Amino acid sequence: MQTQAFDDMVRKKYWFYEYQAFLKRMGTHRYNLFTSSPNIRSALYDDGAAVLPFDVVAQLTGCLGLRLWCEDYFTKEAFSNAVPLHCFLPFVGLCNASGDVEARGASVWVLLDDWKDGEAGMCFVEGSHEVMRRKYGVSAEDLKNPETLPISFDFGMWRNFYTDLHGSRVVPLEGKAGDVIVINHATLHGLSSNMGAKPWSALCYHVVPEGSVYAGVRNSFVSRHLIGDTIGPGHVLSSEVHFPVLHTE
Repeated sequence: MQTQAFDDMVRKKYWFYEYQAFLKRMGTHRYNLFTSSPNIRSALYDDGAAVLPFDVVAQLTGCLGLRLWCEDYFTKEAFSNAVPLHCFLPFVGLCNASGDVEARGASVWVLLDDWKDGEAGMCFVEGSHEVMRRKYGVSAEDLKNPETLPISFDFGMWRNFYTDLHGSRVVPLEGKAGDVIVINHATLHGLSSNMGAKPWSALCYHVVPEGSVYAGVRNSFVSRHLIGDTIGPGHVLSSEVHFPVLHTE
């Protein structure tokens, strides 16, 4: 006979595997796929705003200069799960010269396919960036402290944060191939499930202000192998090979 204790035991034993399976069915990430190609790299980055509007992104973020933190060729597979509300701020691990968490970074989405009803879509929570900045307004010393625990990709945690945003409006977004969407790293946002039979793709550029200081890897958002020995905690992002300048005034 099924009991509450039996249900709890099953959930506790298999939660991790089911959760990982859910994550794997949200989409496919290919980090820095084009940055490593000299021809594509030259076309995308060396020509600057002639290809992508990084000058507009700089104005929106209030930055005089922008560098590439990482690039993600993202594919939302057919019949893939939704990506619940989350923000990128705690997963980047950068601070500014004053020692505060750098919250002016942004994700620049370039849609490669049309978003069709029932197959694609994005939403964001209006005003959530201010709440998230307060949540993650820790010092650079905290970020570099080896005893600081990594932040898990626990969507229940993000849902709890959303409850702090009483009265905030969830804004749906529509898009078509060629559209560019700019999202502050502190903004709660999510992607709908893809119920269509075809995948859709987008290029996502995570950009950060010039002068950003690496504060250490807190989690697996930007995997260690992408950074390697190029920089260490406390180092300013200055490598043109790994973190090219996208815009400067």
